[in-house]
Amino acid sequence: MFYLFAALFAITALGIWGTDTIRNSFVSGVICPIIVITGCLGLIVVTISILPYITAQRKADIINQQYGTHYTRDDVFYADDVIKEIHRVELTNKSEK
Repeated sequence: MFYLFAALFAITALGIWGTDTIRNSFVSGVICPIIVITGCLGLIVVTISILPYITAQRKADIINQQYGTHYTRDDVFYADDVIKEIHRVELTNKSEK
């Protein structure tokens, strides 16, 4: 997540630099503003998705404590619904026995 944020920041900075440095050309008039807008939108999306990524560590700690598993932040962030389904199936199987 950090590398994605850093890359988007660098792309946005490069677009701003290109718009400011290169004068009177297609690159500075069209391409660089598109790069800046895309980079800014990407930064907004990444910033919004950081909070669930941070809270995934706490969820992972709770799941690991409750079930004795070893899930990581990435496991919980990207596959939370799968983990919930697995635990639901396990509880169903235990109750049937």
